[in-house]
Amino acid sequence: INRVFAWPHLVAAMEPVSILVASGTVALLVANRLEKLERRALWGPTTIPDFIASCDVGDSAPAEVVAISIRCASLAPALAGKRLRAQVKYGRCGDSVRCDSDQVVVPSSSRSVGARFVGRKPSAEPVSVDFGTTCLFLVHNNIQPQIRLRLFEAGPLGRAVAKADIPVTSLLDSVELQVPLEGVGGYIGHLGTVSIAVQSFCFQKAGLKDCLRVLGACQQKQAFSTTTAFGLELGTVGGGGCHEARLTSEGWAACPDAVLQGVRLRGVPRSE
Repeated sequence: INRVFAWPHLVAAMEPVSILVASGTVALLVANRLEKLERRALWGPTTIPDFIASCDVGDSAPAEVVAISIRCASLAPALAGKRLRAQVKYGRCGDSVRCDSDQVVVPSSSRSVGARFVGRKPSAEPVSVDFGTTCLFLVHNNIQPQIRLRLFEAGPLGRAVAKADIPVTSLLDSVELQVPLEGVGGYIGHLGTVSIAVQSFCFQKAGLKDCLRVLGACQQKQAFSTTTAFGLELGTVGGGGCHEARLTSEGWAACPDAVLQGVRLRGVPRSE
C-alpha cells in the first residue's frame, strides 16, 4: 500500500529531472547545429546555389561539379505499385549535402511464365523503373567524396525503404556502376539494383550558370537536379579557349569557360 501511495510522489520528483535531461539534450543539439553552421561559414560556399548567389565569387571563379545520375533500377516485387523518390547525399555524415529526384511510380510486377501452368508455384518478376535524374553538386575540399543513396516512399513523412553506399575512389574518372540496394525499415535483404553514373567537370562561374540554364536544371536547397540525361565529350574546342554558350543543330551545348579544354554537354531528353 505504501508503494502505491508513494508512486505519485516519485513521479512528481522525477519530473524536474526529466525536464533537465530533455533541456540538456535540446541545448546540445542546438550547440552542435550552431557549431556546424559556423564551421561551414568559414569554408565559403559548399553548394552550387550558394556559389552562384555569392557576391564574393566573381564570374571567372573556377568550380568543380560532380554529376551523379540515378538511372534505371530493377526492384524487388515488394516495392511494386509504390511511389518512390531517390535521395542522393554527397559527403560524409554530418557534412553532406543532398538532392532529391522526382517521384516515380513503380509498375506492378508480372508473374513468370510458370504461373500459366497448373501445379506450378507462381513467382513475381523484378520490376524496372527509371528515376532519370542527375544531381549536380559542388566539389569542395572540406566535403569528402562519399556518395549515399536512399529510396523513400513518397510524401513528406515517407519512410526509407532501401539504401546503397556508392564506392568512389576518384572523381577524376567517369564511372558507371550497378549498385545493390539493401532493404531498411520493414524491408529486409536485397531489394534490387540501380544504375549509377558519376562524372565530374570544371567550369568558371559564368559558364556553370549557362550550362544549368541549357540543361533546364531545377534548383534545390543544396544542389541542382535535371531530368535531361547528358553525357560528356572531352576534347579541344577552339583550342581550349573560352566560348559563349551555344546550341547546335545536333543538340550540343558548348559550356563556356570550361577548364577541361572544352567540355561539351549533349542534351538528350529522357524517353517517356
